[in-house]
Amino acid sequence: MNRLCITLALVVTAFVISFHSVSAQVIIAPTAVFMDDGSKFASVMIINRSNESRDVALDFKFGYPQSDSLGNITVNYQDSATERKYSLVSWIKVFPRQFTLQPGEQRTVRLTVKTPADLPDGAYWGRMITTSSPKAQLIDTNATAIGAQLNFVFNQVVPVVFQHGKLESALSVERNSVVADTGRIDIISAIRCSGHTPFFGATSLRIVDDKGSVVEEQKAPLAVYFNLAKRFTLDRKLYKAGKYKAEIAISGQRGDVEERFLRTITPVNITVPFSITATPKNR
Repeated sequence: MNRLCITLALVVTAFVISFHSVSAQVIIAPTAVFMDDGSKFASVMIINRSNESRDVALDFKFGYPQSDSLGNITVNYQDSATERKYSLVSWIKVFPRQFTLQPGEQRTVRLTVKTPADLPDGAYWGRMITTSSPKAQLIDTNATAIGAQLNFVFNQVVPVVFQHGKLESALSVERNSVVADTGRIDIISAIRCSGHTPFFGATSLRIVDDKGSVVEEQKAPLAVYFNLAKRFTLDRKLYKAGKYKAEIAISGQRGDVEERFLRTITPVNITVPFSITATPKNR
């Protein structure tokens, strides 16, 4: 009887947006890459934290985060008009583009940017997509059995930004809203960015009750390319019926980005009063 080799490849694509969720697979550092006129190259470290060999491939695509009015964030990869104006994808060279990492191994990837001579002042960007999957292996089975290999393919996305010339960034909060139901409270700030470059900074939220006690605090990095509804989600169970204040602060400081790539802005501080009833209406 002839031996039959059958491999069923089940590919699950996981779009990973947090450092922690991929800690058992492949880690990328830094989580955002910046370059400018003084340094048109950058290095990215890719580390295999899994217990198996992984094939890694790099690609670049233009896109930027956007949101709906409720703060649900997606990445817009379809804005061709904005791509023609701000994309640096065609200027990027990367080496190596494909490689294999053994368990525990790390590799430095080098990026360079060659920009046009008549480039207007401004920021230009793309997104580096790192695909990692277990190294392909041949599975040999007999005629009465089927070999099944489950391959998890992880796509991790890192923004790549090139800043050219004199840059200014202005940030404004156009409106705030509070939406509560029986399970959670959403505080949503509609933010607009204008100027020569997207805004990269940080935001914080502090909730104070009517007695002046702090109920909850949150901090998060913030990136606004054009318009974004930033949503803070609170645990409804922490809040009794009563009056509260949401103190929202936005600053141009971020610990994971070199200071020279950050634009100085006037800090934004907003207070949003709201009330919680004993029986909030469902959305």
